[in-house]
Amino acid sequence: MKSIAGTFGILGLIFLFFHTCSSDEANGAEMFIGEYIGSVYYLNSELQYALEDAPVIVSKSGEYWNFEFSNEIAGLDSILFDVSSDGKVMMNVNADESQMIRLTNNTLQIIYSLEGQYWTAFCTR
Repeated sequence: MKSIAGTFGILGLIFLFFHTCSSDEANGAEMFIGEYIGSVYYLNSELQYALEDAPVIVSKSGEYWNFEFSNEIAGLDSILFDVSSDGKVMMNVNADESQMIRLTNNTLQIIYSLEGQYWTAFCTR
């Protein structure tokens, strides 16, 4: 009888753990979505922009994150992120000195290069 109660207790804890984690992920992701405003710089072989008070729109599609910029600045799409243990900071997977995107509820920092394109953004809400 004790083993049956123990088994149900463990199953209940497992269910509670997964239910809590999935709802935390959904709620946590929402706080990063939206518009950030600040300094944006973009460079490719044909264009160069240095903008102040420029919007960057952060959105999510499935597990991927997207960043839309104003003017003719190419967006950054399909970026995967890791979330800090406290859920307050996200950093792109495999971030390094040439590809770093850091998000908090109030700030967005981008230093990113890809295929001859360069983005930097330092924005707040």
